[in-house]
Formats: sequence, structure tokens, C-alpha cells
Amino acid sequence: MAAGINVLPFPIRGAAYRFHFPLLDASADLVSGGAGDTPDTEISKDDGTFADCTNEMTEIATASGMYYIDLTATEMTADIVGLITKTATAETKTTPAFIYPRRLPVIHSGTAQAGAEGSITLDSGASAKDDAYNGLYALTDDGDCRFIIDYDGGTKIATVGPNFANTPSGTTDFQILVPENAAANIVEALIGSLVALDGGAATVGGMLTKMADDNGGADFDAGTDSLNKIEASIIEGVPHAVAASAQNLTQGTIDSGSYASTALADDTKFQLSPNGALGLDVDMTYPVGLAAVASGVTIEGYWNGPGDFVNIYAWNYLTTSWDQLSDAGTRMNNASSDADYGPFVLLRDHQQDSDGEVKIRFTGDSVTSADDLYLDQVLISAVALGGSTLDDIGNAVVSHNVTGHADPNSLAHHVALLMISAYDVTTGDTATSFTCSALPAIADYYNFHHVRIYDVTNGRFADSWISDMNNAGVVILGRPLPFVPDTASEMYVMNGLVAPSEIQSGLNGPGEIG
Repeated sequence: MAAGINVLPFPIRGAAYRFHFPLLDASADLVSGGAGDTPDTEISKDDGTFADCTNEMTEIATASGMYYIDLTATEMTADIVGLITKTATAETKTTPAFIYPRRLPVIHSGTAQAGAEGSITLDSGASAKDDAYNGLYALTDDGDCRFIIDYDGGTKIATVGPNFANTPSGTTDFQILVPENAAANIVEALIGSLVALDGGAATVGGMLTKMADDNGGADFDAGTDSLNKIEASIIEGVPHAVAASAQNLTQGTIDSGSYASTALADDTKFQLSPNGALGLDVDMTYPVGLAAVASGVTIEGYWNGPGDFVNIYAWNYLTTSWDQLSDAGTRMNNASSDADYGPFVLLRDHQQDSDGEVKIRFTGDSVTSADDLYLDQVLISAVALGGSTLDDIGNAVVSHNVTGHADPNSLAHHVALLMISAYDVTTGDTATSFTCSALPAIADYYNFHHVRIYDVTNGRFADSWISDMNNAGVVILGRPLPFVPDTASEMYVMNGLVAPSEIQSGLNGPGEIG
């Protein structure tokens, strides 16, 4: 195969692609010379109007009657690509074709450090594991998509084949894409090197043997060994919200309301203003308790004070100091109406060991008494712990019903997933793509995470997983939902990753409705 040719074993969305086809006459015989006799190839994307292709067909030598056309990355950025190929050569019939580019999950993305014709040096945050990306695909912002033959975790160099059509450089943006047959590479890239457990072999089989049997397989006891002990102790996480139980005003003046006003988003505000030169400083206490784990804080309200702002903090019981949760992009800047802030992630050290309480603080440097902080609702997101059967846990958290699962010892069957955060759907486009507010502005941040979509309007939910997301809140699901989310819908992101076997199978069916 010649260097620089965009030949792939299958079409990939967003990747330049060389498509091969014949020209035939009425007798189904091959027709030669069509590329030089007024060729006309037109393209339709997602059933849109046909238009001329960027490139035209080329005949494979010599006088073969077989042709190819190089489709650009832009032309391949569609779910359905339709082609019509015509020529003025006598007796030649029009050749129609449809291409269905695959959407492949993105396991890593970044900006290259360097590149060559046959390799690309990934960013410093790429996997440090040798061969971690072997068998995957490197897609550059030029639209070149190449198979990764070898990966060096130390140098971050991915050797590809064939060579790139456009040599990557230190400014080339890239994505590492996961084909359906690369489940083992996904595991390696995500979890790193395999380790030897308790003297066992550093292989998947060795690790599973030790996990399944406390004595390395010599005397497996179905009632007492590791997986059964894990099963006996697994409990289901139940998401809930916790309201404040007390307030502490260090600086400032209470104009109306109290901590109790922040339990509901009912426009009954806890209103405070700065106290002259001393500014504003107030904190509230949340009784999360020891039977729950605090995961985040969400705020509805606003700060009305031109030229100033209010930051949000959480008390760290380990360092005995306040940790700033907000930054210049997430703090409460000057506004005149309610807005949502957060969710801000809480760490384990933000919850007191003795009684499980959490403290949230609001501070501002304004010295203008006419400025005001309006808090309508401030809640702690927490996960309460309670007893549950193994199937209850599995059915509650994985992307399909696991009761009677073919492999009851699978990790998906035995690991309970806790909710990380909840996000509002702001634009419901399709059953596989929509936009959420307040998502982290980091591309691929939640790739491969399980998600549960709650259709508030119709009181139903469905499960899927995130195949891809960008830094503007657009989410692409790996499995279509049985409904299109509307702007009243919510997305719950879970802390567990989708199983490689589920990615490999494609999860093509609609998500289960509950």
C-alpha cells in the first residue's frame, strides 16, 4: 500500500476515505476511460441535496474499469454518505453508492508534540504504558486516520501505517479512536499495567483467579471466597440532596431569610449584604451524616454588585482550612437574576468523620452595603447507603438488566456505580446527541461513563454511555435512547466505565425504559 493513501478497512466519521467502485455498461461489463471523459461524482450528506465532490474519480491502471475517489474529512463527517458517479463515456451506466461511516469512541485526545510521515508523538498526558494504543486509530485535524502499529509509552510515539498524507507537527490536534475489536487495548489504556495479586501471575487470568479464590484456586469455596465476600458487603447508593441546618455569619448583614430559605428553589431568598469595609463572609452547615457520602454542591441564586464577585468554599476537615471551589469562570459574578452554579465537586476530606457534616462558605470583598447576595437554593448532593441484593445493584446501575446475566462473575455484575453529578439537558437534538449545561469544559471528560437520562416530562428513564463529548456541553451517546430528551430532561453521570465487551458488541439496541 502506498504511503499517504487514505485507505481504511471501514469508513470512519470525520476521516478522509478512499472509496473504490467499478463503472459498468448495460451488460455489466467494466468500462474503461471514464475518468478522462467528463467525469462527474456528486455527494449527498445525511440525505441532503447532491453536490459536486471535492475530488474526481481516478481509474486504477491500466484500463481496468475500476476506479477510486478520495473523499475529504469534511465529506465524511456524516452518518450517511451518498454518491452518484457519471461519465460521458458511451454506454456507461450511473454508479450509485452509499457509505455509512462509523462513530468510534474517543479514548484520548490532545495536541501532538511532534510528528513524522509514519508516526505522531502524542501529548504528555497520553498513556505511559507501552502498546496501550496498539490496534487503535489516530485521527488528526487534517482528517488523516491511521492504524496504530506500535506505541511507546515512554516517548509517546505512535507508529502508524500507512504513512500520513499530511505530516503531523507540534500543532496538530488528534484523537485516538477505538474500533470494535480492540477491547483489550481499552482496558490496558484505562487501567495501566496488570499486577500480580498475592503472588499470582500478572495476567488477567492470574488476577481473576486471586479475586475469585483466596487460595489461588487450590480450594475454591463458593460460600466464603473473595467474590462472595464482596457480594455480601456490596450496598446500593441512593442519590439524594441535603439542605442546610445552620448558618454562621462572620461578616455582613442579613437583609432577609436564613439558611432555611435555601432548601427549596421557591424564590424565597436568603439575602445578605457586605458590612462596610469588612466585606461579606457567611457559611452554612449541612448534616449529611455518616450513612451517606457527599459528592457535590449546587447553588441557585445570584450576586448583585458591579465590579465585585463572590467565591464558594468548602471546609477541609483534614487540613482544617477552607478549599476554594470556584474560579474566575464559575464564581458568582455580578448579575440581576437567578443562575445555576456548580455542581462543585466535594472530596472525602470535605465531610467530617465524626458526624458527617459539610460546611459551605460564601465570601466577597465588596465594601458596598448596597450590594447583595441572593441565595435561593444551596444543596449538597450525596449518596445514601442502604442494603440491596446483587441483582438489585446491577439492575440499578448498569446499562442493561443483569438479572439472569450470562456471566454472574463479571465485573459489571459485581461493582455498584455511584452517581457523580447531574446535569440539565438544554438542547434535545436526537436520541444519541444533545447538549447539557454546566458540563466540565474539557473534551472527552466523561467518555465511556455510564449515564442515566431522566425524561421528567413523561416520568421515564433510559440508560446508555457517553461515546464522545466536546468542551461546549455536546454529548454523543454510544447507544440510542428510546426517546429524544427535551429541555426538561436530566442526565446523571455515573462513576463507572462501560465494559469493553459492551463497547465491542455495540450496544445497538435502544436503552431500557424504567
